[in-house]
Amino acid sequence: MRDYEPHLPVVKCEERKLQQVFLNILSNGAEAMATNSATRNPQFTFRAFRDDNMVRVEIEDNGPGMDAETSRHVFEPFYTTKPAGVGTGLGLSVSHFIITNNHLGEIGVQTDPGQGANFFIRLPIEGKL
Repeated sequence: MRDYEPHLPVVKCEERKLQQVFLNILSNGAEAMATNSATRNPQFTFRAFRDDNMVRVEIEDNGPGMDAETSRHVFEPFYTTKPAGVGTGLGLSVSHFIITNNHLGEIGVQTDPGQGANFFIRLPIEGKL
């Protein structure tokens, strides 16, 4: 599902790097939903809207969500909830670096167990870097 505010202002960004961030979030969410039998009709909702002097992008899923301890660590290098040999724990760490260092933005997650995860990215409007 998509919910985009019409006529959003332009943000200055590196397209390939943002694609990498979105792919990391989507692949983690898809895997979490696929491996959780309680997730019915897995789906993502994409939102984009103006948020003060930033554009906010949200990628929300209806998967298993995360507990507070897990969500506190998801952007740390090498942190993973996957079994050994399945993931490196670098995807969201690299995503954090891309958003905060390369784009002077913000990235975070709002989540609760059984309530899905809502990753948000805030990027400065063009000319605000």
